[in-house]
Amino acid sequence: MTIKKLDVFKSSKINWYVMSGEPACDDWITTYCADGDGMVQVVVYADRIELQDQLEVCKAWNADADISRILEDAQSYLAATWHEVYEKAQHSPGEQA
Repeated sequence: MTIKKLDVFKSSKINWYVMSGEPACDDWITTYCADGDGMVQVVVYADRIELQDQLEVCKAWNADADISRILEDAQSYLAATWHEVYEKAQHSPGEQA
């Protein structure tokens, strides 16, 4: 995997690290990860968007779905499934972008 860009997207409660894929090497376009290790991530492909838990697909959406809403769903999933990771990924109130 080649990472060419690393940004942060702030959903309502947590920070998501944003990684862009390298078209020549990766089959995904963008990945959003809350912990930096990819335990729970939202992966954007050309034809779909997936919520993955340790690389297992939990939920999928069409490629044109609203990524902000998907990240809110993923944030809820992370809080329910990996609460310690969720707590560490939280940003300060009012810090939402």
